[in-house]
Amino acid sequence: MNTSSSLLALVVLSLSACGLPSLTECSPLTCDGCCDSAGLCQMGTSSTVCGGGGNFCDVCVGTQQCLLKTCAFVSELTRDAGTPDSGEVITTMPDAGRVDAGVVVVVMPDAGKADAGMPVIDAGPMMPPVDAGPSCFCDTSPACTGSCSCDLDCNATVDCGPVTLDTADAGTTATLSSVALVTDGGWAVGEGPTMLHLVGGAWRKVAAPTSDSPYSLSSIRLIDDANGWAVGTWRVSVGGSSYSYGLALALTNGTWSVKKNSLGWGLNAVDLVDGSNGWAVGASGQLTQISAGSYSPVLSTPCYQTSFYAVDVIDSMTGWAGGSNGKLCKLANGVWKPVDGPEFSSIYGLVLTDASTGWAVGSNGAVWKMNGGTWAAQQPVTNRTLRAITIDTDGTLWAVGELDTVIRNTGSGWAQCRRGGSVAPTLTSVSASGQGVIAVGDGARRAWLK
Repeated sequence: MNTSSSLLALVVLSLSACGLPSLTECSPLTCDGCCDSAGLCQMGTSSTVCGGGGNFCDVCVGTQQCLLKTCAFVSELTRDAGTPDSGEVITTMPDAGRVDAGVVVVVMPDAGKADAGMPVIDAGPMMPPVDAGPSCFCDTSPACTGSCSCDLDCNATVDCGPVTLDTADAGTTATLSSVALVTDGGWAVGEGPTMLHLVGGAWRKVAAPTSDSPYSLSSIRLIDDANGWAVGTWRVSVGGSSYSYGLALALTNGTWSVKKNSLGWGLNAVDLVDGSNGWAVGASGQLTQISAGSYSPVLSTPCYQTSFYAVDVIDSMTGWAGGSNGKLCKLANGVWKPVDGPEFSSIYGLVLTDASTGWAVGSNGAVWKMNGGTWAAQQPVTNRTLRAITIDTDGTLWAVGELDTVIRNTGSGWAQCRRGGSVAPTLTSVSASGQGVIAVGDGARRAWLK
C-alpha cells in the first residue's frame, strides 16, 4: 500500500469510528444517515445541518453540496504532479483567519488520476443550520465514545449541584416559553396563553386576560412582582386566511392588561428599562419600542428581514438584539443598526453586563462572547441547541436548551452540567434572582438549578 493509500485508509477508519457513513452510492434503505443531492450517503437526519426531511438531505443552495454535515462550495482546482489520486480524502490543517480551517476535502473519483479542473469540495462559509436538534449524542449513540470528534457531548461533564424539579401540579401541562424571577416572586408564560405566578415558593395558574382574538405568549420580563411586560402573538382569520400580529401584556400594580396593534407577525422577546419603557423584537426585523406604558413598532429599519429571538437593553437608547443566521442588531443613541455576528448559527438567548460586554447562545451549542463591543465565538461544550442564558447574582452564567441541556460558567470557562433522569424535555428559558436559578420548558417543566 502506498503512502497516499495508507492516509486514505486511516482517515476513513477515523471517520467511521465516529459513526459517519461511507461515501458510497446511496439508498434510503441502507444509508444510516441521509442521501444528498449527489447520491452519496451522508451523516444527517431532519435535525442536522444537511438534513431536511426523512432519509433525504436538503439540496444545498446554489453550487454547494451537502458533505459531512456541511454545505460546501464546489470549485475548480488546478491539479499538478503533487495532487493526490481521485477518491482520496484530505483534511486541511487549521489556518488562522480562514473560514475553511479543518474542513474535509474529497476529490471526486474518476478513471485513473484526476485531471486539472476536476471538481473539488472546497470549504466555503457554512449555511445556516437547521435547529431541530443535534446529530448524535454520547449518551445515546454507542458509536460515539471517548474523544469522538463528531460529538461534543462526549466531553467531560461536571456536577453543577442538585437540580430540584418542581413536580407540584400547577394546573397545566402547556409548554412554558419564558420565566422571570424577582426577589419576592416570579411569573412564567407560554402557549395557550398560559400564565403561572410564583407566590410563597409555589406556582399557581392564573387566568390570562381576555382578548377578542386567541394568542400565545413567548417572553416575559419583570421590574418587580407587580410590574412588567410579556409579549407574544395574536391570530385572526379573515376570509379563510389566518394572520399573525404582535401582542403585549402590561403588568401594572399587579394587574395584567392586553395591548395590541397592527404590527405584523409576532413578538418573540422583550426586555425592560423600567415598568414603562423597554424594547421587544420579533419576526421580519421587528423592533418595537415600549415607551411611557404603550408600545409601537419602529418602521423601516436596516435590520429588516431578520427574525429576532433575543433582546437585552441597558437603557432605552442602548442595547442588542440577536436572531436568525447569527444576525445581530445594535441599538446606539436610540438608532438600530445591523452588525455581522461571528457565525451563521441562530441566536436565541442574549444577556449584557454593560453596553459593550455580554454573552449570546444559539443553535447547535453555539456560544458567543462580546468584549469591547466585538463578538467572538467561544469553544462549545455541547452540540445541542441553547435557548436562553442568564446571569446569577454571584456572576455565574447559566444557559439551557434542548434535551434538558444545562451549561454553566463560574468564571473559568463553560462546562456542561451532568444531567440525570429519564425525561429530557427542551428547556426554553432560565432566570435568576436572590431566590435561585430556575429553568422552564416543555410540559410546564420547572427545574431549580440552584
